[in-house]
Amino acid sequence: MHAKTRRILFSAVVTLLSTLGVTMRAESMTPTHLRCEYLVNPIGIDTAVPRLSWRLASTARGARQSAYRILVASSTAALSNDQGDLWDSGKIESSETTQIVYSGRQLSSGLACHWKVQTWDSAGTPSGWSEVARWSMGPMESSDWTAKWIGIEAPIPPTQDPLPAQMLRKEFSLTQPIRRAVVHVSALGFYELRLNGERVGDQILAPEWTDYPSRVQYQTYEVTGLLRAGANAVAAHLGDGWYSGRIGLSNIVPDGPLRGIYGPRPRLLIQLEIESEAGRKERVVSDGSWRVSCEGPIRSADILDGEVYDARREKPGWDQPGFEDSDW
Repeated sequence: MHAKTRRILFSAVVTLLSTLGVTMRAESMTPTHLRCEYLVNPIGIDTAVPRLSWRLASTARGARQSAYRILVASSTAALSNDQGDLWDSGKIESSETTQIVYSGRQLSSGLACHWKVQTWDSAGTPSGWSEVARWSMGPMESSDWTAKWIGIEAPIPPTQDPLPAQMLRKEFSLTQPIRRAVVHVSALGFYELRLNGERVGDQILAPEWTDYPSRVQYQTYEVTGLLRAGANAVAAHLGDGWYSGRIGLSNIVPDGPLRGIYGPRPRLLIQLEIESEAGRKERVVSDGSWRVSCEGPIRSADILDGEVYDARREKPGWDQPGFEDSDW
């Protein structure tokens, strides 16, 4: 082979390898698996400074992050233009990928946040932007709650037998197309929430057991797709659970109560927050206007005694608009 030909081939190989090297470096590191407070696209975050994290996907051995940049925006439109109107971290020289504390504008209750991240490898080569992730804020202060605890007011019967589950419902009307709707729910006891005949969430025994005098958990659900223009109905089953039912401590203390260690009757707390396409915001909350009955099919719902269900007492349509509840 002539020396000139060898030199041309050598130059071509070097060029090809250099190109492949640049391409591999450019594609070797991609931020993935974005998380907020260790959750995927969570809703109802109630910490003022959420922690963000991501993983690095790489085809190169020993790839390492040398810097990152985070954008957080109040809309996907802003984020698509690489504008972080809530937070633009700028390029931060760091290999950290977990527990990155949000350091942008103050976040208010109900705010939807959209974010993405870009990283640089050890050679200083930037990755593309990650896929967009999101989180939304829940109630941040006690003043953000306008809902009231509701339920039947009555003492525990002398027999201390399990009590029927309460059925609670409220109808309301919407006149404008809906952009977004979330509902915050809690109970002293167990709840199962329904909206226009559909069950909301898949949790069992929600909101779980806590030290009720000190704190109570709540859950937040995205329910935009369950609402409609015109008449709507929100409803819930409410059972004794740990709050007013029989639990492991019952009867351990001499002459102690068999039931109702924390309280005589369960309670429900619901706050449905709706935003229309026009930007109008309204709330449907638990208050004295709700209808309640103990004449449903669940005759008891106790953590130790189990559930008793009487199908003869079913009330078809009770969780949908138009149900006759005048005798509740």
